Amino acid sequence: MKSSQNLKLLRINETSLSQSLLSEPHGWLVDLVNQFGEMGGFTAIQCKLNQEEMEIGEPHGWLVDLVNQFGEMGGFTAIQCKLNQEEMEIGCVSALVQPLGVCAEYLNSSLVQPMLDPVIHKMITYVQNLEEKDLKDKRLVSIPELLSAIKLLCMRFQRELVNIVDDLRLDILLRMLKTPHFSAKMNSLKEVTKLIEESTVSKTVKNAIDTDRLLDWLVENSVLSIALEGNIDQAQYCDRIKGIIELLGSKLSLDELSKIWKIQAGQSSTVIENIHTIIAAAAVKFNFDQLSHLFVLIQKSWEVESDRVRQKLLSLIGRIGREARSEATTGKVLEVLWELAHLPTLPTTLVQQALEEHLTILSDAYAVKETIKRNYIIKCIEDIKKMQIQEDSKSSSETQVSFLTGTWGKKKPSSLAKSSQQTNPQTVWVVPALRQLHEITRSFIKQTYQKQDKSIIQDLKKNFEIVKLITGSLVSCHRLAVSVAGSNGLSGSTLVDGRYSYQEYLESHLKFLAFFLQEASLYLVWNRAKEIWECLVSGMDVCELDREMCFEWFTKGQHDLESDVQQQLFKEKILKLEPYEITMNGFNLFKTFFENVNLSDHRLKRQGTQLCVERLDLAGMDFIWRIAMESPDEDIANEAIHLIITYSYINLNPKMKKDSVSLHKKFIADCYKRLEAASSALGGPTLTHAVTRATKMLTATAMPTVATSVQSPSRSSKLVIIERLLLLAERYVITIEDLYSVPRTILPHGASFHGHPVTLHITYESTKDTFTLEAHSNETIGSIRWKIAEQLSCPVDNVQIFANDSMLTMNRDQKLLNQLGFSDEQSLTVKSSGTGTPSGSSADSSASASSSSSGVFNSAYALEQEKSLPGVVMALVCNVFEMLYQLANLEEPRITLRVRKLLLLIPTDPEVQDALDNFVPKESSVWSHQKTLFTLGSGSQASKSPSLSSKQQHQQSAASILESLFRSSAPGMSTFRVLYNLEVLSSKLMPTSDDEMAKTSVKSFCENFLKAGGLSLVVNVMQRDSIPSEVDYETRQGVYSICLQLARFLLVGQAMPSLLDEELSKEGLDTLSSRPFRNAGRQSGRQLSVCGTPEKSSYRQVSVSDRSSIRVEEIIPAARVAIQTMEVGDFTSTVACFMRLTWAAAAGRLDLVGSSQPIRETTNSLLPLGVRSRVSSTGSNCSSGSEGEVTTLQAGICVKQLFVSIKDTIIAREALSLLVTCLQLRCQQLSSFYNLTSVNDFIIDILLGSPSGEIRRVACDQLYTLSQSDTSAYPDLQKPNLFLLKVVLTAQLPLWSPTSIMRGINQRLLSQCTEYFDLRCQLLDDLTTSEMEQLQIGPAAMLEDEISWLDNFEPTWTNELETSEADNILLAGHLRLIKTLLSLCGKKTSDQLYS
Repeated sequence: MKSSQNLKLLRINETSLSQSLLSEPHGWLVDLVNQFGEMGGFTAIQCKLNQEEMEIGEPHGWLVDLVNQFGEMGGFTAIQCKLNQEEMEIGCVSALVQPLGVCAEYLNSSLVQPMLDPVIHKMITYVQNLEEKDLKDKRLVSIPELLSAIKLLCMRFQRELVNIVDDLRLDILLRMLKTPHFSAKMNSLKEVTKLIEESTVSKTVKNAIDTDRLLDWLVENSVLSIALEGNIDQAQYCDRIKGIIELLGSKLSLDELSKIWKIQAGQSSTVIENIHTIIAAAAVKFNFDQLSHLFVLIQKSWEVESDRVRQKLLSLIGRIGREARSEATTGKVLEVLWELAHLPTLPTTLVQQALEEHLTILSDAYAVKETIKRNYIIKCIEDIKKMQIQEDSKSSSETQVSFLTGTWGKKKPSSLAKSSQQTNPQTVWVVPALRQLHEITRSFIKQTYQKQDKSIIQDLKKNFEIVKLITGSLVSCHRLAVSVAGSNGLSGSTLVDGRYSYQEYLESHLKFLAFFLQEASLYLVWNRAKEIWECLVSGMDVCELDREMCFEWFTKGQHDLESDVQQQLFKEKILKLEPYEITMNGFNLFKTFFENVNLSDHRLKRQGTQLCVERLDLAGMDFIWRIAMESPDEDIANEAIHLIITYSYINLNPKMKKDSVSLHKKFIADCYKRLEAASSALGGPTLTHAVTRATKMLTATAMPTVATSVQSPSRSSKLVIIERLLLLAERYVITIEDLYSVPRTILPHGASFHGHPVTLHITYESTKDTFTLEAHSNETIGSIRWKIAEQLSCPVDNVQIFANDSMLTMNRDQKLLNQLGFSDEQSLTVKSSGTGTPSGSSADSSASASSSSSGVFNSAYALEQEKSLPGVVMALVCNVFEMLYQLANLEEPRITLRVRKLLLLIPTDPEVQDALDNFVPKESSVWSHQKTLFTLGSGSQASKSPSLSSKQQHQQSAASILESLFRSSAPGMSTFRVLYNLEVLSSKLMPTSDDEMAKTSVKSFCENFLKAGGLSLVVNVMQRDSIPSEVDYETRQGVYSICLQLARFLLVGQAMPSLLDEELSKEGLDTLSSRPFRNAGRQSGRQLSVCGTPEKSSYRQVSVSDRSSIRVEEIIPAARVAIQTMEVGDFTSTVACFMRLTWAAAAGRLDLVGSSQPIRETTNSLLPLGVRSRVSSTGSNCSSGSEGEVTTLQAGICVKQLFVSIKDTIIAREALSLLVTCLQLRCQQLSSFYNLTSVNDFIIDILLGSPSGEIRRVACDQLYTLSQSDTSAYPDLQKPNLFLLKVVLTAQLPLWSPTSIMRGINQRLLSQCTEYFDLRCQLLDDLTTSEMEQLQIGPAAMLEDEISWLDNFEPTWTNELETSEADNILLAGHLRLIKTLLSLCGKKTSDQLYS
């Protein structure tokens, strides 16, 4: 033996430990071994090996030494003393004996046996003598371990006792199992399971009981039956039983199996599941007889149990099949499931479950061969083929498996199932057969990725003609469904066989057919495609579901049809559909085949993701037009319109777009032809004549003719067609002209005049600064961008505008605000990109940019491009105006709206332009330049407007021509046309372009217009009888709005009050006081709010309430002359007109302007019923009369309205401003205003009753402005301030009711009284002593009344015990009035009151 020194040869001496770890992976082990040798380890081993007494070949010598050392140290003596104690617990004995049993074979029998024999006999006797009551003691849990150790000792020292101990072990376990105590039963089962594992699994347990003996004991003592009588509802209990039954397996008797099965009768769901788990575990080892018996038991339960239990039975059968390792067992289970699924009365949920279990076994089972799967595929096909079956009941016995007795499902079928079975018994299994065929076939393909594994698909394709079979089955099932539905009509929910709905039939057929075509790489032939289409789409008895599913199926399966079949289906079937039959799925189908067919014919060409049109004669284009015009679904019509625009122009080959004018003319001609067909039944000869004449003119020069297919006879459908054609034209113009982002020379009509005011609240993102821009709805984004750039002093190219979280890019600069959906109060966010060339001033940069850009954009090329835009072609080449006017006369709101929108998109009617141009000398008219643009293509064929048709024959005066343009009752005119002509007039007076030529022309035109009585003409449009009562509100609103806009311009020469805003920003609020007031205290008075504190009005509020004011000194001379020279009757009529318009707009009831009934005057109250009970400012009581339905302007009309739109607010503001301006210009005629019917009601209503705070503020300002009018030149005329003060003081209002009960019904009026008290205080504050005497009023008496009212005031308390908001506003008004009265009374009176 080598010494430890010699072992050092293993060390790696050349390197350190760390280096050795890098080069030698086991260096650490080498070091460890060397260290062991250095410490004398190998020497000690050598000495031990050299001992002569050491037993060679003894593997446990160390254990023997350890036991001997234990004995030498008195260990055995201590154990003997412990075991000899009388009161020793069984657990302690077990703990002492178990170590001895483990090492019994190494103990010296001569020394240890005398000590252990008494213990062995004592313990055996102890266990044998245990009584039943002792078995429930928890301490006995150690008995099985004790007996296991005793057996080990007996095997060493007393072999004759081994069998006795084994018997005792089994006997005590049986006794424990029979006790009623759960813990004892569980411990017994636990030990039985342990014995089974020791005897079968582990071969190293020395004291294990022989397996055969254990089996005999289990069978002889019916251990399983006893165990099943216990707590089988406990999962852990059943897990122990499962081990027993797995061991028993084939030795389980049929009687015991039946007994086990019967245990579940009437038990809970948990018990049933536990029993099934136990049986499934045992069934793996069952022999043929046992398995047959088990299925007989299952069958008997099936016949009597509920569907809930049947679900569990199906799960048990499936589990047996999945866990089986025998081909015979698996085959039997599959047949049972197949037969169960075929039971005619089985609910669909159970059929589905049976088939799922069947499929799972086929897919995952160990013993299922491919031939079995193929057999079931054939069975599915046979079931699909069987649409008729013999009526005899022998069919069930023919398909019974060999181990079954009796017939499944003896339950009587329900009446519904019975009736359906009588019709066609086997049809019930078409749906499940298709589904199972689909799933089995798919599972074949899923199992592997190799190509040859699709052989089953090829077999089906070759041997069974699956496609023909499925389509034939689909047709047969559809026929059956129709016959079952009868008079109720077929629907998706129709139960074809009492179990499956018609929708399930359709889905199962179409899904499998699509799957098979895809996997088999088959194309659907024409005959089959035609068969499906005729069955589901064009048949007589089809329902909505048929069409929807067929449309969707053909769309998804487009690649399963060859090109020629697609062509046939598209031309012979799809294009023969009626538009009302086209759903969104149908349209998607049409669109798919439309693209495929035209691609195939090379009419379309794919370029990337886009389809490019190579030829205009696209197959199916006429059908798209029909869908767009006649589809009852708006979404489908919109999609069709989009397609028409796309394939008529947008996606055309660039070469074809070179002659864009011809393309637009062709499109317009297509629209005209369809419009002519639709209008032939509408509108009488005028409309038909207008459309026909335009059609003839177009078709003479248009491209190839188009077929029309408008055949619906009803008026409503004709109107829909007309509306859709107008919508199509509108979108055509928008879509194409949006591509043209260059500034326009020939403006669309909507961009040529000022729209309604729009306030833009702009936030600068980088600094969070905010500012406000005043714009109008017809302003372009480009104009707004310039204004913002000027405000921020940055290059316009750097300005980024965000509206509603989306950026408005520069290519949208030609879009108008109304086209982008801007609201009247629009918030914008602005960012600056920070790049670009800095300039000295934004004004210089914008000027230079605009001048340089205009040089490019006004070039001949740009103009030619503009002339080819569809809107320009539509207006100036095709002259669509007469036709559009006639369509508007149909008085159909939706068509009128569409006509209006289209007219705004195309240039202005040249005929109206020419008529208005007669007022401007030719040499000074900028419009003569425009006319050269407008004559393009019109020539002598251009039709004249009806109202102007006699111009060539009779040289009318200027006033006559104007009158015919703006009078709706004139021949060929309407309110719609009056609005349009007013817009054209606005574009003449207030052009949106800023060039100097236009400004020069405007001045001349304005003067000529005023000389021709233009102001009166504009005012006359607003007169009561000017607009018929039936005109829609929006048109009426538009007419009044633009008339007021024009009237303001004619007076002061500016369209928008932007000058005021500039002055405010430069000079502050002081400029508001620049008007000549009668009393210098006016300014300081206005600086205070109703409660005497500085007024908290924002810039927006001040500009809103003051922007309506017109300064007398600003009025242009021609307008001043026009008003001052007006006849008295005309002037009175004008003032009444403005009053009526203001009142109606303040109430949000513009329709009352044209009411045939006169204004109703009230005698004793200005407020409607419900708000009249009050105490007046003098303390007198008043009452009211009755009130009927409001059909005219009268007191309280404003109070009835809860909301007034912003547009009506603007109209009221502008009309009141013009009213006051006219009265200021002719102060001598103020009496005509004083004497107007209900003027007192009007003043109080707009000042107090209007729900719009802005209207009330404007009324306060304007009425006070009127009160300041200087009438000193007319001493006999009542001063306006006295008139207004008398109206305010004598008005009977609910503002002096001291009790909360009396004020309760007037809360809204109380909350709106601020402006009333403002005006009252201002008028009182301006009074002189003589004026007080003239009115017979005394400030002291009024002050005493106010203080008395204040003493009696009872506040209205809110839920938070605070005074109501309305009461607070009322109190603030009274306090301000008291303050004003105190200032009027003087110091002496005030001191007296205070004292």
